[in-house]
Amino acid sequence: GRKDMHVPKAVWRQHRPRKPRAADHIEGTGSKGGPTSARVVNGVLRSLEELAIACPRNLKRWGLASEDEYFEHVRRRDVAKAALDALLRDPSVSADDKHDAAASFSMNHGPAAFNCRRCWLLRGCCVCRMLQSLPARALGPHRIAVYLHHHEFGRGSSTGALVSACLGGDVYVAGLR
Repeated sequence: GRKDMHVPKAVWRQHRPRKPRAADHIEGTGSKGGPTSARVVNGVLRSLEELAIACPRNLKRWGLASEDEYFEHVRRRDVAKAALDALLRDPSVSADDKHDAAASFSMNHGPAAFNCRRCWLLRGCCVCRMLQSLPARALGPHRIAVYLHHHEFGRGSSTGALVSACLGGDVYVAGLR
């Protein structure tokens, strides 16, 4: 075919009509559930990129009920980040206090913010109901202690949470008091 030929949109649509939308289609979303344009959420104009992150599929994985809940989390994270930045710049604050604040922020607002606090998997993939705990007498006089870095806390690939949940151990996070 020739590259300089142009087919008007109306003619194209006559020969190739759009597929009908599904009965459960949400207005303002594309065929795969993502947003089609920027829109206002909670009085704030959200960009297409922000809305794509908060798509229904991700909300389900994170165990969140709505975009509003996600953007409220983002707002709280931004406030906490500003407070952390101010604390880290303050020369009167000790290094231990700065490390404690950074570890706390990482655990509450880091990459694992939407993970289950018991098994550390995404809330939509949580396996807690399948976990079985050993009776306390199975370990005899011994106790399990899991020690990890604050960046490892909440990672789904970390087995520390499963050890703690199944064997009844304690989790200690480096840098956190």
